[in-house]
Amino acid sequence: MTEPIDEVRTLEAAGLFLSAYDRAMAALAAGADDDRLRHRAVLALARGGATRPALALFRQFGLRGHAETDIAALEGRLLKDLALRAGPARIQPLAARAAAAYTRVWRRDPAAPYPAINAASMSLLAGDRHGALEIARRVRLLQRDDGGYWAAATMAEASVLLGDADTARRHLEVAQARAGDDFAARATTRRQLRLVAAIMGIDPRIIDTLRVPKTIHYCGHMPEAAPAPDAARHELALVARIDRALAELDVSFAYGALAAGADILFVEALLRRGVRPTVVLPFDRETFVRESVLPYGAAWVARFERCVAKCDVPEPEGGRYRHDELDFGHGSRRAMGLARLHARRIDGAVAQVAAWDGVASAWEAGTASDVARWARPAAGR
Repeated sequence: MTEPIDEVRTLEAAGLFLSAYDRAMAALAAGADDDRLRHRAVLALARGGATRPALALFRQFGLRGHAETDIAALEGRLLKDLALRAGPARIQPLAARAAAAYTRVWRRDPAAPYPAINAASMSLLAGDRHGALEIARRVRLLQRDDGGYWAAATMAEASVLLGDADTARRHLEVAQARAGDDFAARATTRRQLRLVAAIMGIDPRIIDTLRVPKTIHYCGHMPEAAPAPDAARHELALVARIDRALAELDVSFAYGALAAGADILFVEALLRRGVRPTVVLPFDRETFVRESVLPYGAAWVARFERCVAKCDVPEPEGGRYRHDELDFGHGSRRAMGLARLHARRIDGAVAQVAAWDGVASAWEAGTASDVARWARPAAGR
């Protein structure tokens, strides 16, 4: 039987942070007395963008001063998030609060590098350069290389704080080699180093030593109801263009649907590249197949089934299909939101790749609508 904490972590790994929060809170409401679940609930809420509610929940749970360093240090993490998102007038006081929170944990556990290096960086952002450098020197002196990512990343951050760009770059190269698939860890390091490097007069592009893959939202047209005689040739040409686009972008994460036509071609191409897409359905799978796959032939259904077995498919948020285009539009909006959220989480680039004929549409759903909706946030509308 899967434990609630494992279910929460699985949802987090898929980028479904609010679902992870709901699952953790449901387990706690059902009687689970587990501070790990409380910690994950707060963290999931923060990762979902609700930092202030997460901070209130942290205090409600009474986690401040917790015996476990990682749990106690979460207060500093939440205050740090607020500082990093604040405007110039607010960053210093918020960073000072984060530094104080991290310092409390660090002084209790001097061997813990995580609260120490964060206390140093937040002190720098708070305007206390002397205090930041003092802590950074101590971290660089005491940090032991355990062969893991964080040891190398911590040494890199300490080196940046001390103005030693060459040593920082060498440690970042080691961190990159050790990071594996933990893109969230890389993102945390990149965001913090970007600010610290700028203050210390080091080129912020040093963070690019930690490479982050690209995320896409894919979409495209469905097949013609009556296939043209040269449909196979057109499909091969479209597949070649999709393969080329994915290679040029070097895509590692993808979100979209799985309707007959371009959606399935995208997913097949992604799977060939070794990418496991996240397929976002607007409603239950059986209804989706009936509405968006089966009308185009049994061959498309077989391809759908082969694809969906190799993809991540989060639980649909929509209710029953009401024969309304808005249901499909909701699914597309969710896929786009998850793509943007994932890219933000890993501090990476995000793009939309569309197999589109260029013809605008007034419909609430469909490729033209998806393209227009994706472009609106970028244009600031």
